Amino acid sequence: MTIFLTLLAVGFVVCILGGSLAWYASERPPGWENAETPKWVKKLGVEKIRKSGVDS
Repeated sequence: MTIFLTLLAVGFVVCILGGSLAWYASERPPGWENAETPKWVKKLGVEKIRKSGVDS
């Protein structure tokens, strides 16, 4: 039972982290393209990836 709960907790944390990274790296919704990113959000280098053409 302990192994099951540990795997469940680890899987939950991995899903939250993966979803957060995907959300921060995603394109802005229509109408929000020119909106400023809040100062507390860490820059992940998305613009650099888009300019290099790896993303497209």
